Amino acid sequence: MRTRLASVTAALVLLALAFVVARTEPESEVRFAPFVQTVAIGERATGRNIAAQVDGAEFADTVSMGSWTGETRGVWLVVEAQTAAMLTSSLPGAELHVGERTWIPSQRADYSSLQKTTLAPGLPMAGVFVFELPSDIASVPGADRAVLWIMSGSDARLDSVVQATIDLGTLGRSDRLDLAPAERATW
Repeated sequence: MRTRLASVTAALVLLALAFVVARTEPESEVRFAPFVQTVAIGERATGRNIAAQVDGAEFADTVSMGSWTGETRGVWLVVEAQTAAMLTSSLPGAELHVGERTWIPSQRADYSSLQKTTLAPGLPMAGVFVFELPSDIASVPGADRAVLWIMSGSDARLDSVVQATIDLGTLGRSDRLDLAPAERATW
């Protein structure tokens, strides 16, 4: 009788533990979340395969780089940054989060923009990420600030991300910005 009672008790305890484990398992967003290194504008952070520093940002109505000129019905956000790979060569990736919305750098930008420049380990590059945003960006909930992620490649899951907050309300706005191609930099 005691053995049977002990077996039933053990089974109930195991069932209760299984229930607790199932209820406390993190959501998939948390399980695959990147390892965020948060910095202020002008500060550098280093992750597993990326080192990055955001130097500044500005809005523009028109941008040009080389023979390419970008016009938009919205507005361009030009982010100046320095990045370097740490372990293996890679293309830098970026995401701009404003409220619940996310943008990636414009693919229309010239091939000499930062997101199209292969990073070599330990050799920093300076350049720009160019985001094409809607003209009503100020009306997006949470649009007073943007969170910029810079990463190695385009998939940040379970990898390092350098994160900087950009105060959109304090940025200047130019009619036209002539952008320099990405170039070697020194930290």
